[in-house]
Amino acid sequence: MMSNELRKAMNTQINVELNSAYFYYSQAAFFKKKTLNGFAAWSQMQAMEETQHALRFYMHLVERHEQVELKTIQEPVKTWDTVLASFKQAHQWEEGVTKAVNRLMDIAEQDGDQAAATMLNWFIAEQVEEENQTRELIEKLTFIGDAPGGLFMMDAALAQRAATTQE
Repeated sequence: MMSNELRKAMNTQINVELNSAYFYYSQAAFFKKKTLNGFAAWSQMQAMEETQHALRFYMHLVERHEQVELKTIQEPVKTWDTVLASFKQAHQWEEGVTKAVNRLMDIAEQDGDQAAATMLNWFIAEQVEEENQTRELIEKLTFIGDAPGGLFMMDAALAQRAATTQE
């Protein structure tokens, strides 16, 4: 049986992951409107990943016969001044998700809930990857600055990654 504190925190995490998906779908729509299809494809892939993350928490609760409590999803930001600004916000968001996952692990360890801790180990590794991806994009976007050619080259590279990943 899962502690009430951990169950509540996992239900909150479902909401965090779904809000993340909404953020990335909104980011993808922003990029599509600017015909940055590679950036849009990257963001759409991230949104789908975040939905899968929510499903992992949902299934963990369901498989342990715990109550799932779905919460309202916030309306995401719809526009940014620059592509760089959108990724800075994405990185800040991912840092918040990392803190939430680490808090879940702390609770699971305090409770001696090895099933939850085992599941959360995957998320901890995933968050290292998520933060690294957004950090790298920020660094590249900072490097290219206002050079449109650099932005379009980066867009093409992200489109190629998306095409390769979907095959």
